[in-house]
Amino acid sequence: MGLVEVLNSELHLGGVPATRLVQEWGSPLFVVEEEVVLDRVKELQSAFAHDRVRLFFAGKANPNLQLWKLVGEQGLGMDCCSPGEVALALKAGFDPEDISFTGTALKEREMRFLVSSGVGVNLDAISQVERFGRIVQDYRIGIRINPNIGVGLHEHCTTGGARSKLGIPMDQIGDAIRAAGSSGNVLAGLHVHTGSGGLDVEPFLRTAETMFELAEPLAGTLEYIDLGGGIGVPHKPSDEPFPLQAYAEGVLKLLDDWNRKHARPLTLYLEPGQFIAAEAGWLLATVEVLKPGAEGRRFAILDSNFNHYLGTALYGSYHEFHKVTDMGGEADGAYEIVGNLCNTGDTFAAGRTMPRLQEGDLLGMVNAGAYGLSRSSNYNSRVIPAEVFVQDGKSRLVRRRQTYDDLLQCQE
Repeated sequence: MGLVEVLNSELHLGGVPATRLVQEWGSPLFVVEEEVVLDRVKELQSAFAHDRVRLFFAGKANPNLQLWKLVGEQGLGMDCCSPGEVALALKAGFDPEDISFTGTALKEREMRFLVSSGVGVNLDAISQVERFGRIVQDYRIGIRINPNIGVGLHEHCTTGGARSKLGIPMDQIGDAIRAAGSSGNVLAGLHVHTGSGGLDVEPFLRTAETMFELAEPLAGTLEYIDLGGGIGVPHKPSDEPFPLQAYAEGVLKLLDDWNRKHARPLTLYLEPGQFIAAEAGWLLATVEVLKPGAEGRRFAILDSNFNHYLGTALYGSYHEFHKVTDMGGEADGAYEIVGNLCNTGDTFAAGRTMPRLQEGDLLGMVNAGAYGLSRSSNYNSRVIPAEVFVQDGKSRLVRRRQTYDDLLQCQE
């Protein structure tokens, strides 16, 4: 959880009362505490303080350009996984050399856009390497490896392992390297991503060891190993924080051992997203309806839904909820905290113990800064909330609330 400030039993975010934020900007509302973002960036930079390490923010975690600019001002590059994210990163002011792209199933026109943009490109299939070679030569490329090691908050977040569509399987790596050589391009890097939301360091270190082993035959030509992101944050009260220092020490030792052994040094890339953004964000939503259900259930129906935060419905992800004007209040029993869509899967928390709720109460969902707005949709023709940054007792709008007119913009 980010910085939790409580004054007179009310939640304050960035020094601003949560109720005042909703009065000014409306409900539901995404709120990002800038100080938490900066603190997480500093933690990473301190842990991985090394002249051969580059940090990139995983743009898919939160697509707000003001957040991208904020991390860019701290020296981070952008990790993009679609051509659209590359276009946004360039719009946000990132130089092409500070943008690393890793994607799958690229069309030729998308490849041409990436080449014209001049960004770093990692490809995750042999046919993609071959197709890329028909478009351009002498381009520095990387290949994404699937070392059959996967970890994540949920199986759908586990991007490595035998069931994953992403990356080149271990038994095809030799063919991929040969394809890169015959394509007329330069194989500059190896990329991997094990999954999103992991809290156990062991799979991450095992993946790193595997990648350095795979790099051995390429010593003398390889420029970087990209270990991706996936570092998780605690969601449940029983969760232990990810051992960032142990991870950093382990991978930096691998890097230093390699660079002492080989004449051509490697640079290590890392692409954290959730670690930087999740704990900085809150979703504030209002209880619009309280009604009893069968078997003693009590439904608290919010003015928000899985259009705004899909993880709880899609993955069953756990997020703490607080009644923002009764922080630490006496428990009143269990509530079904649900959204306002015409869909029974539109659930935020089942059987969640809360203080006594009334219609009109404001609730705050913790760890909503990553994979909320990036997965937002207009299902049921519901509009997407506004997003504000808070810092030092002030708030500023960084994404306006959608209107009904916005829903019609692409209609013919």
